[in-house]
Amino acid sequence: MSVARDFEDDEREFGSAAVRAALDAARWLGPVAPDHSVTMETSPLAIAPTPFTWRDPSTIPRRQFLYGYELRRKQVSSVIAPGAAGKTTYKVGRAICMVTGRNLLNTNVWNGPHRVWLWNLEDEMEEVEKTVHAFLKAWDLTMDDLGGRLFIDGVDSPSSPILKLAVEDKTGGFTLQRPVSCALIDAIREREIDYLDIDPFVSSHSVDENNNGAIDAVSKEWVRIAHETNCAVSLAHHVRKPNGSEPSAFDARGAVAMINAARSCLVFQKMTKEVAEEFRIPECDRKRFFSVYDDKNNKAPAPSSANWFQFIGVGLGNGDDTGPEDNIGAIECWEAPDTFAGVTARQLYLIQQQIEAAPKEARKHSASTFWVGKLVAKVLDVDPHDDAEKRRINKMLTVWIREGALKIVERKTSHDQMKEFVEVGRWLQL
Repeated sequence: MSVARDFEDDEREFGSAAVRAALDAARWLGPVAPDHSVTMETSPLAIAPTPFTWRDPSTIPRRQFLYGYELRRKQVSSVIAPGAAGKTTYKVGRAICMVTGRNLLNTNVWNGPHRVWLWNLEDEMEEVEKTVHAFLKAWDLTMDDLGGRLFIDGVDSPSSPILKLAVEDKTGGFTLQRPVSCALIDAIREREIDYLDIDPFVSSHSVDENNNGAIDAVSKEWVRIAHETNCAVSLAHHVRKPNGSEPSAFDARGAVAMINAARSCLVFQKMTKEVAEEFRIPECDRKRFFSVYDDKNNKAPAPSSANWFQFIGVGLGNGDDTGPEDNIGAIECWEAPDTFAGVTARQLYLIQQQIEAAPKEARKHSASTFWVGKLVAKVLDVDPHDDAEKRRINKMLTVWIREGALKIVERKTSHDQMKEFVEVGRWLQL
């Protein structure tokens, strides 16, 4: 059993002089004053602007695009999509186009074929492999067409757990893991990879995705990897929970730094009910269609001018007595119906005549009883009360007004109210 000791016990055992000497040795003397006897000489920092030097612009190296204007050497691009919007399937199809050097999705492959590394950090390797085979069957390609230029990894690949370019530390900050980046750079150089696809971005680090400083550092590390290896890098990311509006690049989940670092940002959009009605797509089929546009280079195009794709099912032929074959999704290009399909120049001339003959029935807004669209519908022999036809007519009117065949004017109604009407602009010459 231990017995508590005090100062007097120590004094009796060791002597008062020894105890006081020990206390004096342990006493803190306060901060040590800096030694100013030595002066450290430091060189001043030099910052200077670089003067512009003229050179023949035709001698400036061009931007090295690999696939359309989506992927470019030494640059990072991004892909933003809600769940089940076609993102992963599209990227496998794009990779096969690049590996074969063929334009199979209506996008040019520059200076192909290319060597591609698909690294899926969500799906198992076998699932990625099945999607590759679905495209090969759909497009009637063989291993010879791939030429040993395609590399794939899944979440269960041995290297996937260590692909963390940055991790959080115990102080609440983060640390870039340069050994991981260096190992990745070595692998890309060894295999001479032209394009690396990472899906999803969030799995390539372990920092708070809402920490803009941390995400900025991770994004710039990916840019450094692209520069060091002269390859294109694509990072896939999910959108926040939808609020009913169409997603844009800045709807990406978490900090905005990754989007800012990307030179291209593809946004995927599932076909909405309204667009499906306009295109006469049955509700049961609309989920097979999605559109893609680059939100860093353009504003969102109208649905009829977006790049549209549709899912197709491909059987792998691996069924037996124990179960059916796997039916795997691939994609193919889909042409959206033309708003003006079947509309002739003579019909536009007849619409101008109708508007000229009945100016009071040519109100601009579709909510009006005297909406001009009813005159258009009469000439085209369509139902102006059908929602899809109403949207189609409004799009036609917008184009005709923009091109000058029609114009918008303000004038008083019979109730002495100022309202907008549509009149004939420049008569069509038949």
